[in-house]
Amino acid sequence: MSLQHDAPLLSLSGVGKSRAEQFARLGVRTLTELLYLFPRAYEKRGDTRTLRDCEVGTTVSVILTIGTTVSSAMIRRGMTVSKLRAFDETGAVEIVFFNSPFVKQVFTVGATFRFYGMLTVNRGRLQLTSPKYEAYLPDVPLLDFYPVYPLTAGLSSKVLAKTVRQALDAIGTSIEDFLPEEIRLSMQLPALSYALENVHFPKDEKSLAKSVRRLAFDEMLLFALTVSQSAVQNSHLKAVTVNPCSVRPYLDLLPYELTGAQKRAVNEIYADLTRTRNGITPPMTRILVGDVGCGKTVCAALAIYITVQSGYQCALMAPTEILARQHYTELLESFEKLGYRCALLLGSTKAKPRREIYEQLRTGEIDVLIGTHALLSDKVEFSNLGLVITDEQHRFGVGQRATLKNKSLSTHLLVMSATPIPRTLALSLYGDLDISKIYEMPKGRMRVDTHLVNESYRARLNGFIRKTVAEGGQCYIVCPSIESSEDGEPLYT
Repeated sequence: MSLQHDAPLLSLSGVGKSRAEQFARLGVRTLTELLYLFPRAYEKRGDTRTLRDCEVGTTVSVILTIGTTVSSAMIRRGMTVSKLRAFDETGAVEIVFFNSPFVKQVFTVGATFRFYGMLTVNRGRLQLTSPKYEAYLPDVPLLDFYPVYPLTAGLSSKVLAKTVRQALDAIGTSIEDFLPEEIRLSMQLPALSYALENVHFPKDEKSLAKSVRRLAFDEMLLFALTVSQSAVQNSHLKAVTVNPCSVRPYLDLLPYELTGAQKRAVNEIYADLTRTRNGITPPMTRILVGDVGCGKTVCAALAIYITVQSGYQCALMAPTEILARQHYTELLESFEKLGYRCALLLGSTKAKPRREIYEQLRTGEIDVLIGTHALLSDKVEFSNLGLVITDEQHRFGVGQRATLKNKSLSTHLLVMSATPIPRTLALSLYGDLDISKIYEMPKGRMRVDTHLVNESYRARLNGFIRKTVAEGGQCYIVCPSIESSEDGEPLYT
């Protein structure tokens, strides 16, 4: 089968309208977009060991022979458990599945399978709980690396990998390499078709590393070209003219004094918003960088105040509803005291208040709109947008940033990021943005430290949480959403 690169997913066997809609939620509508939906991780199932050589508490890959038939029982309403025993030449293990009665037809005594999962001990016996599995036949090679993809409701990693395989078979070898061969060879980079094949289904660690290096090079090259083009375009743009004003009315509402770094950042923002060159105001394109808790939000609030003083509307976009609500709560009281109206627009906003917000934006009744990706909707139309602010810049793509800014071509732009990146790297990543950095914390506020720990720290971590709460502190835990596949099977089998 030979297909065009921009062919819709519906052109693939087994992809119907419902499946295509599931892929669309991941931003995938064409074959090329599917090939650029890269795995987020890999399961190294080819590294098999005997049970004797496996370490309890780790994820293992083992080749086992089924020793018993599957026994199933209902342990409570709506919950069944299926168990079997399997062995290799060094030992035996109990394998447990929940709500998977179909495994009775999968496992027969004497058959051999490769299992991949967490090895634990239960009542003195080795146990694998809901492992991934595949039939092991000497003449049928199995993949050493299994891709793990970002998922959405109804899509399993198994289905996604199968569809990617179809797309690669259809167009993979005919993909035109946009990188000149001279550059590619001088950088010792593989062909694009090779990179796409091996980033999804790597033959080994070396081929995966080569492919990731090529695709990373492509991404940085295209990003640099986009930034360069953006900088050239911005140099010819004209933004709304913001009148000089005093920020004292807003500062008088604050229960604290700004730090020196905050004052410098605000002065830089003020200069950007009010400067003119030959009677033309160039657009502000500035990134505000600083650690969590350093006071970036108050600088953004002052940028909003300076802008609304001249009669323009402002938009602040955050990546999550929690953060958007936090910004709304923080800004609402101050701006209402100063006579300006704020509104909150989220994906969860009900239809009636959403329509009211749309209408009041168009008529100019709302001065400051705060929200999430919902601000990108085509139905969001401003009367006189003057400033766009995006928080947690690294969570938004260049296209999303541009979509909101293009609500008005004469808009100023301020982005904020808590990502601690060196100035030289920031210049590379955000070449179209001027940089303001807040490098000191407000008086009395401690710096926030981030630590990465593995599962062995679980007991200490739980103890720390209990101690913090007992002393009157607060903690919050963010958990990923785990979804079932459309037909009720486990996400990975």
